[in-house]
Amino acid sequence: MLPYPVPTSHTQKMAFIHEIKENLLAAYPRQILAIGVYGSVARGSDGPYSDIELHLVTHDGEGIPGDEYIQLPFKLEITSKSRKQWLTKAASVDDNWAIWSGSYTAILSLHDPQGLFTLGAQAASSASDAAFREVMRDFMVWEPYETMGKIRNSKEQGNWAHLPYAAMDLSWQAAKLIGLANRQPFTTRARTMQEAAAMPSRPDGFAELAERVATGRLQEMEQVYADCEQLWSGLNLWFEELGIEYRRRGEFEEKDAAAVAGFTFSIAKASQSVAQHPVIRPLREEDLMPLWELSRKEESPEWKLWDAPYYEHKSMDYETFIGDKNSYIDQDDIWAIEADGQLIGTVSYYWEHKPSLWLEMGIVIFQPKYWSGGIGTEALRQWISHLFRTMPLERVGFTTWSGNVRMMRAGTKLGMTLEARLRKVRYWKGEYYDSIRMGLLREEWERNPLYEAAVVNE
Repeated sequence: MLPYPVPTSHTQKMAFIHEIKENLLAAYPRQILAIGVYGSVARGSDGPYSDIELHLVTHDGEGIPGDEYIQLPFKLEITSKSRKQWLTKAASVDDNWAIWSGSYTAILSLHDPQGLFTLGAQAASSASDAAFREVMRDFMVWEPYETMGKIRNSKEQGNWAHLPYAAMDLSWQAAKLIGLANRQPFTTRARTMQEAAAMPSRPDGFAELAERVATGRLQEMEQVYADCEQLWSGLNLWFEELGIEYRRRGEFEEKDAAAVAGFTFSIAKASQSVAQHPVIRPLREEDLMPLWELSRKEESPEWKLWDAPYYEHKSMDYETFIGDKNSYIDQDDIWAIEADGQLIGTVSYYWEHKPSLWLEMGIVIFQPKYWSGGIGTEALRQWISHLFRTMPLERVGFTTWSGNVRMMRAGTKLGMTLEARLRKVRYWKGEYYDSIRMGLLREEWERNPLYEAAVVNE
């Protein structure tokens, strides 16, 4: 057996942690606002091979790179967030909330003169019931529903080799939903199944499949399949009891559903969901100043927390920005989003492979007050129709990351298909996320009544 990882005691870990704290404060005396330990070491439940996890909180605009490394006999992970990023993340809810939120509520403070860890814990408990229910509804569509389809395909096609993996996925997805429903974070990934099975609100069938997965009893394929079906039935009954409807309902009769590819909602209903009607149009000379102020003036704008934050954002002065103005004004590949008579964002596209007309699109809503109100979805609806009407495309799509729940939700509302999920390939602030690719084909666009009323100011 290799001599590493190396066992260490809790006392040894804490001595090393205090040494690291002093080194960090000496190296970044003006940038650091708070340092804390989270995870098993903070709870005092660490084992001899547990790693050390530290949070750094810095002044806004004072970035310190996070790191993860081995300094024998210890393995150390440091995540770093600005004050704004820290509080924003703490107050957010996504499908992994039960996995990561404990790192915001159970922190052993080492240095926190402003009480930021207390503020973060308060922010983590401030999310509304509606926010949790919305995440649960969307996640049920994205993951368990799709997983159950794969499980039934395995049975229909006799492809039992995939079933054990799908059963593990389904039980893990159900555990995350249970954590969300109970507003209860898990203490550690290693105890997720056990802790979920002990929570008061949970679906029938979870304990049975979770126990089967945890003990590795996945050889009896018919029984594994039966346990998956039992949990799937339990999940749906549980959602009904919770009053969460994840299957879209609308004004078309069931007999018409096939004709509209399952989009059983009317244009009128879709239009009512848009709080304010945005307009997309080519960028003009007078847009340059507000575009710079929204996109490039600040070093750490809030919108960048959701728009591929794993890529570096560089601010620039206005003179440098307008030096490239011909890349913006009256261009085909980037347009303005206007609402309330002002520029609030942009839509764009780029060629993944132009010879085969493989195009990917993007959107940024810069001002937070226009988030989560349907503005982005409506702007994308108009942009998709514009692209299909002006170019001989067979598909339009976008790539995002699993941390951007609003973007994924917009794609689902617009009838786009989840075409690919590359798991844990995006790393940001000490956490791994999935890369998400969604797309819409021309024939799907043509038969979807949602797009019939898309009007563009060309």
